[in-house]
Amino acid sequence: MLDLKYSVDNLEHRIILSNCLSHVTLVSMKFNSILIFFLALLFLNNQSSAERIGLSDESWKRIRTEHFDIIFTAKQQDLGLYYANQAEFAFENLSTVFTNRPKKIVMILNDTTDISNGYATRIPYAHIMVYTAPIGDHESLSESGEWARELITHEMTHILQFEPALSFYKFLRPLFGTIVAPNLLMPLWWKEGMAVEMETQFSPQGRSRSYFQDASLRAFVLDKKLFEYKLPQANEVLPSWPYGSRAYLFGSVFWSSFAQDTKISNVDTIVTRQGERVPYAVEEPMREIVNRTYEGQYTKALNEVEINANLQIEKLKQQEISNIQTLKTQGESSFNPNWSNEFKILALIEQVESDHEIKFFNDQREELKLKHRPSGKLSSLQFHPYAKKVLYAKVEDLNSKYKVSDLYMYDLETEKSEQVTFNQRAREASFSDDGKKIVFVSTFDGKTQIKTFDFETKKIKTILSGDFKNRYQSPIFWTQNKILYSKRNASGQQKLYSYQLDHEQENLINLNLADIRFLRKKIINSTPTLFFTSSENGVHNIYSSADLKKAIPVSHVATGLWSYDIDPTQKQIWASQMTSSGFQVGSLELKNRQQKLPAIQNKLAERYDYKEKKQTEKNYTPEDYPAAGYLIPTYWIPFIATSSSSRGMYLQAQTSGHDPINIHDYSLQANYDTELQKGGFTGYYTNSATNLPFQISGVVQSKSLGEASNLVETKTGSFGLTPDLFWLSKNLTFQIGVQHQQTDYFGNQTQHWGSYLLANYIDFTQNIFQISPDHGWGAYLKYENLQNIKNSRDYNKVMASVIAYFSPWLPTHHAIMTRVSTLLTFESIQSRFGASNTSLFYNSDTTLPQFVLRGYQPSQFYGRSMWNANLEYRFPVKKIEKGSGTDAYFLKRVSGALVTDGLGVEGGSITEKNAFEKRTINESFWSSGAELKLETTIGYVLPVNFVLGLYVPYSPLFSSSTQIGISLQIAGF
Repeated sequence: MLDLKYSVDNLEHRIILSNCLSHVTLVSMKFNSILIFFLALLFLNNQSSAERIGLSDESWKRIRTEHFDIIFTAKQQDLGLYYANQAEFAFENLSTVFTNRPKKIVMILNDTTDISNGYATRIPYAHIMVYTAPIGDHESLSESGEWARELITHEMTHILQFEPALSFYKFLRPLFGTIVAPNLLMPLWWKEGMAVEMETQFSPQGRSRSYFQDASLRAFVLDKKLFEYKLPQANEVLPSWPYGSRAYLFGSVFWSSFAQDTKISNVDTIVTRQGERVPYAVEEPMREIVNRTYEGQYTKALNEVEINANLQIEKLKQQEISNIQTLKTQGESSFNPNWSNEFKILALIEQVESDHEIKFFNDQREELKLKHRPSGKLSSLQFHPYAKKVLYAKVEDLNSKYKVSDLYMYDLETEKSEQVTFNQRAREASFSDDGKKIVFVSTFDGKTQIKTFDFETKKIKTILSGDFKNRYQSPIFWTQNKILYSKRNASGQQKLYSYQLDHEQENLINLNLADIRFLRKKIINSTPTLFFTSSENGVHNIYSSADLKKAIPVSHVATGLWSYDIDPTQKQIWASQMTSSGFQVGSLELKNRQQKLPAIQNKLAERYDYKEKKQTEKNYTPEDYPAAGYLIPTYWIPFIATSSSSRGMYLQAQTSGHDPINIHDYSLQANYDTELQKGGFTGYYTNSATNLPFQISGVVQSKSLGEASNLVETKTGSFGLTPDLFWLSKNLTFQIGVQHQQTDYFGNQTQHWGSYLLANYIDFTQNIFQISPDHGWGAYLKYENLQNIKNSRDYNKVMASVIAYFSPWLPTHHAIMTRVSTLLTFESIQSRFGASNTSLFYNSDTTLPQFVLRGYQPSQFYGRSMWNANLEYRFPVKKIEKGSGTDAYFLKRVSGALVTDGLGVEGGSITEKNAFEKRTINESFWSSGAELKLETTIGYVLPVNFVLGLYVPYSPLFSSSTQIGISLQIAGF
């Protein structure tokens, strides 16, 4: 999903990069690229917008191993040493499969967020970003054993996938650098599925043997949906379950089947063969090994899944399956149900498109319409034992660099939330019986801790601090002095423990059941009873134990249950069940089952026979982090195009670089138009070494006024400071600086210098369910004070725009977009210091002023001052979501828009007959029309929009007939 928030320290660079690349795409009817896949790689791997990791006063260290540079903060040297050893161990394992390996891999340990994840790329150099916070309890990775081992193995697989550059590529890589990586252009399911296979092959856990994945696949089979997930759909992030995990789930099914049918070393054969073939010629290596197409092997894999799932279902049906009545909700999925026996209210977290909200229901299953209900990245829900309040965890921005989880309390009577903990990285919280204390899990330094919070004293006490290989989950108060919790070890075994607060003693409670999770204490028939989930029979079910010595199942489901709560009065369970649409909360009878549940086998998981190898740990010595050594350019991207008139060529070259934590960041781009005989340049350097980052930039560009021969060349150099305004608004970015500008117009040269300020505010987003942002607004403002140096006069100008989205009372995903842009020059100066109109949007959902007047020619109106208004009614037309096998295209959906544009200018204009006319700002020119937009994925990885527009201009002197516009846009720029 695209992040629409721009960082202002790179804003000028983004504008120029956006305009340059969009120009190439928008005039694609005129230009033909002969190196288009390099452009695709640029789109995928442009890191120029990356912000610095961590705060400027943090000190960083580096450990150099044989194959890695491990980058970490000085206060986390134990974490750095641990990951250094884990990285070398993973490299040793993967070296038994992959033969093409880089000499050095950079790994950054990023502990600035409680959202667990990671990524790998080779641009500008091979590096892995590791978000070290241990995984939570509802994620697809929640069953991992040693988090670092599986995460590193997964991400390192990507680095090794991208390494081969053979055949003719071995001559291109020395010339163009690290950008030459043909396997970057392989499908997402190919890359992510292979990485899941490796994480499973080289650990005792991994997603391909997890109960989460097994339950998901069984749910698809139960609802006869499995074969709806074709190979093309597996490559996409679509607005349906499993969303962004689609490539991981179905890609891993494919590679598991492939590895079962042949030797694991043939994975390397595929990777190597693809690294010597032209892009998108993918089928031959697969045919050589298994004598099938990719689609044929995938269909075989799905058949194996269906056979395995049907055998499991048949076995489970030997005992009566629990009847679950799904709670009807408006969102796509729901989880973390919590029941207040005191007030007879059910609370749960509901996913509404890409956001989470807490919803409340009475005992008649009717939703309570409460105001200011919590929303965002939510987890770990629990009612206060006697007050009408609910405790929850939420990930929020602590500052501009850190995103952490803390605890909050929502009062159902005042309908307001209050923050309970501050920067405690808290989750999975639970009340004591009297409601005076809570116990929770905290994540710091790549570890988990168990802590308590006293509401009376406001004191937080650390009870237990784990290590890197084990992690704590689900702590509860069993008595005032005893805490129960589960602990998951490096092998993926999760057992029940107790901790005596007064004696500070930890004890294992030997219930002898597998995978004990989600602890709950309830009073049943006046007896304190422990409830928990276990996968003892191969399925996550709920168990109960009154004596902590033996346990009996109280549910028997066909897929699996995760978070849940108990209504002891009605003897009812509210639980999150895995379905073919994701987690759904439903109710089932609380029923003691004296019989042992039927145990199932997972034939897919039995393919893996991992044998733990002895790991030799080295005591590496950290050194100070040297940022400068990573800044040498490692690639450059050429772009060549020819015009339909054959009168010239457009040449471009671009490179960029940054150090691993982005203290230093730069980008350079040069171009030349042989027809105009004009060159251009864009370059910037950003330094974030202090808490006041600065940027140095230079731009040389040419623009036309009215007609192509009327050219103005502008050279601008600037120095700007970018203060952090998070304290004022997390949506606001700001820059203030000075600039020097030289303008050349038919041999007449002028020079100015002066100050400027630049502000950008964005409070809107677009998720995968939407065709457009449908609420929120943004604004852009740039003020320039330009003092005359040569051949001109002083002047001041403002460029600004406001964009807003509305959708109240409209059908779902219909939206109204309105935009107003203006350029205002306060003095009477020549038009060449102003702007000109364009005829199409480069990207209609940015705050940047673009002065679009559809139905007219570009640069037909120009002047020192200008205003522009755009109004669009956007609506979905049709979902397509189709592709064909491994063909390198996918059709997503079609949307439409009714549009109206208006423009006024203080300056000049060119009529349809190429005559000049003077214009004043109070004159206006308008057009209306309609557009159809087809969203696609081209080449597996490149999101491309095809836009067909029909526009009616209302000023026949300038455009006398209806205009048809066809454009091609690389989405996201």
